[in-house]
Amino acid sequence: IWSNIEVPAHSRALRLAGTSCVALLMLLIATGLIAAVNGKHFFIGNEGVLLSTILNVAAVLIIILSNVSMFVLIPVLSVFEAHTTKGQMELTIMLRLWLFQVLNTMLAAFMFWDASRNKMGQTNWGHWFADGGFLVLNVIFGDATLMNVIEFFRPFDVIIPRKQQAPYCMTQKRLNRVYAAPELSLGMRYQMILKHFTLALALGSAMPLVYWLVTILCGVTYWIDKYNVLRLY
Repeated sequence: IWSNIEVPAHSRALRLAGTSCVALLMLLIATGLIAAVNGKHFFIGNEGVLLSTILNVAAVLIIILSNVSMFVLIPVLSVFEAHTTKGQMELTIMLRLWLFQVLNTMLAAFMFWDASRNKMGQTNWGHWFADGGFLVLNVIFGDATLMNVIEFFRPFDVIIPRKQQAPYCMTQKRLNRVYAAPELSLGMRYQMILKHFTLALALGSAMPLVYWLVTILCGVTYWIDKYNVLRLY
């Protein structure tokens, strides 16, 4: 990336530190919100099936929304960091998104495990599977489904611009720019596969269904990427 070569090394280091602090802050906010939702186990006794389900779904939505916000924010932060090569920037995107999502999900699962213990310190595993297991499976499925749908239809950089901007383009040059092929981000695609493999290795022994779910999601991801590489990019 020739435009970033003139940026001094110490300036890139400061930018990297600043963007890392932003990513850490978002992780802390998401973890705090999940902890607040999970507080039902400490402050609400015998919450019932309906309230428990509602609060568990709220925890799942918090994780998915925080992950999606990172999908939007991390590439912007990576551009600000002024990397000198495209590969370095994609590697940074992949590692940050992978680490954020794994920590976000594992911390939530650990909170539900802690909340499933009684006063004697014994874990009610049936309680954890009903809450923590429900959360993990829904986060894996929800994240993969949402990201694959966005990747397949590309609403933000293909459908919406072409529907809203193309009819009002006054020049062929502007129309060509609107209909230009979107850019493939390998970091964004690899991080999702890496996250699924990490969660499968960490939680698969407790929930074997995770292995099958991750296998199906990896297959769907492969066909979506194959379709887009041949017809879109």
